[in-house]
Amino acid sequence: MLLAAAGACRDSAAPTTHALTRYPAPEAWTPGQVCSDLGAARVCWRGGTSMLVPRVLPNAPVPPEGWRCGGDGRERECEDRTRNASRFDCGTQRCLQVRPRMPDDGEWECVEISGVVFCHSRGEGAGMQAGPMDLGWLCGPRRGAAPDERVCVDFDADRPSGAQAALAERCRFEPHWGTPRRSCTPAQTLRVGSPCSRASVCPDGSQCSAGLCLPGRPSPGCFFDRDCDDGARCVFGSCKGA
Repeated sequence: MLLAAAGACRDSAAPTTHALTRYPAPEAWTPGQVCSDLGAARVCWRGGTSMLVPRVLPNAPVPPEGWRCGGDGRERECEDRTRNASRFDCGTQRCLQVRPRMPDDGEWECVEISGVVFCHSRGEGAGMQAGPMDLGWLCGPRRGAAPDERVCVDFDADRPSGAQAALAERCRFEPHWGTPRRSCTPAQTLRVGSPCSRASVCPDGSQCSAGLCLPGRPSPGCFFDRDCDDGARCVFGSCKGA
């Protein structure tokens, strides 16, 4: 797999993720399905079938940058999207997110491909333990790695809103003085979650369904193709094909 960019570990001085100011947003849920927010939409996978379902939000004032949600069924909850990531600083050519979202406040390496962020942990340092998970990530153990190494995928990556949204169609992680930041620029190609039609070419690993480029069912466990069995590829953190 050709990686677009890689992030470094999170700055140890960054705020710790925690569960304060989270609001309940319970939803209907079917056992065995996997779900994720996808921008303003929500997609669920039942077996290998993807479908759009209502994106339930809290009965509370909407934060300026919108909600970040996670969990399923009765456990679904949301919080201010800027709680664990900084806002974007946009110029005329690009937008920068100085403190990108990570799965928790441990050490992670992340890439973004076609609008999907996936990361692998670098394991726990001696005597160190990461704080609670950020909402919205789907995670699993990394194949063939140390027991404490995980892969997490985010189908609902942060984007600037309003008139600045067009500046953030393609984003990548880039190192900056030892810590990662996220740089976003305009693009003409579709990303996962983009509106589509039968004539559209959705990104590899997704297909046009219900008017959106929807990804295949995730099973996070890889960061490189070599993490997968022979003949399989790592697509958005999941091994696909054989």
